Amino acid sequence: MLEDASNYIKELEGRVKELEGTLENNKRENVDQESVISVKRYRPSSSNDDLRDEPATSGESTAPCKTTPEIKACRLGNTLTVSIQCQINHSSFVKALTQMQKLGLSIISSSSMPFAKTHLLITIVAQIVDDFSMTTTELLKNLQQSI
Repeated sequence: MLEDASNYIKELEGRVKELEGTLENNKRENVDQESVISVKRYRPSSSNDDLRDEPATSGESTAPCKTTPEIKACRLGNTLTVSIQCQINHSSFVKALTQMQKLGLSIISSSSMPFAKTHLLITIVAQIVDDFSMTTTELLKNLQQSI
């Protein structure tokens, strides 16, 4: 009876090692699927309501952020999280949702949160379907163009 128990424990240990190997392979495949597109940052003027048109003293451009939002995406398995930071423009929120649905992503949740009277944070969580073949970088470029 002890011999059977010992054999069973060895069998279970082998199965645990096999499953750990599979888990490690899955983690390695998903780690490289994170992409970020960052664009030039813009500095608001001393007034909270508008942006300066003249160049900033540090040499940065001060064009409105709504033309170049910062978009970040993280893909883990079949779930995709997209974060967009832009100047307040509620049409950007609708455009991002519409574009993601056109690309075949299933939106799980979405939110927008204003901050600093001039900016908007948009967060979208989507489910990736099996036939979705676009890379995260391609998705971000596509969103950048549509917003």
